[in-house]
Amino acid sequence: MKKQFLLPVTAAAAGAVLFVLRLLQRKTAFESATGLAVKGHPLTIAPVILLLAAGVVLFLLARKLPRGTEDTFPASFSTTDAGILTLPVMGILLMLLSGCVNVLSFVQPDLIPGSGMLSATTHLLYAVTAAVPALTLFPAVSACRLRDDAAQRKPFDGTCLLAAPVCLVVRLVLSYRIYSINPVLETYYAEVLALVLMTLAFYHLSSFSFSSGRSGRFAFYSSFAVVVSLSALGGSESFFDLLLYAGGALTLLGFLLLYLQESPAESNDLSK
Repeated sequence: MKKQFLLPVTAAAAGAVLFVLRLLQRKTAFESATGLAVKGHPLTIAPVILLLAAGVVLFLLARKLPRGTEDTFPASFSTTDAGILTLPVMGILLMLLSGCVNVLSFVQPDLIPGSGMLSATTHLLYAVTAAVPALTLFPAVSACRLRDDAAQRKPFDGTCLLAAPVCLVVRLVLSYRIYSINPVLETYYAEVLALVLMTLAFYHLSSFSFSSGRSGRFAFYSSFAVVVSLSALGGSESFFDLLLYAGGALTLLGFLLLYLQESPAESNDLSK
């Protein structure tokens, strides 16, 4: 295995462990009567420590990645292997499904778990902030596929990649207003952090379309977003949020693998 692939493998492994820990935490580390976190419970502390440790490790691994001097999108993410494109395509489909579920929740509020407490306006905004990024990322994945007629491929308009971070910022504001009502931070910190990191990761992905991408920053934010999104999967009770976190993790992991596959070996320093 190439050294640069240690980053996504580490992110996936850490995310899987955090998923299990958060799942166990949700079931055992909260008082059944009040919903408050059990003080000093190991499953309350362990996920936070592992999350911080994963962030440090991923940052150090990202610093060792080779830096490209002329990285652009989709050139630096292109591949002839259709199989590697499966990950981002699956992730995008899950994000689109999340938006569709929100529309369904708007029509039938009691049908989807975790949707009854939200207003109709919130459901519609959630649907838009999940579906629009998915629809704008589909052309990006298609542009990464190299074919025999690649020399005649139409130019890709990178401005569409900006839709994802913009929509996620809106979703972050909406979600925080809802989550912040809950006095128990342990129940939602991973969900909020996942939205923050997904926003930063997609923003740094879009920067490659304007010849201003930074390999280290994109690799770190993408890999850390994968970890935190998988952690949020274990703690969230909202079905449409679960789809969004899973979709975001798969999409970013796919783009990260695409980038590392083509990453040039010119420097070992994190781009500043």
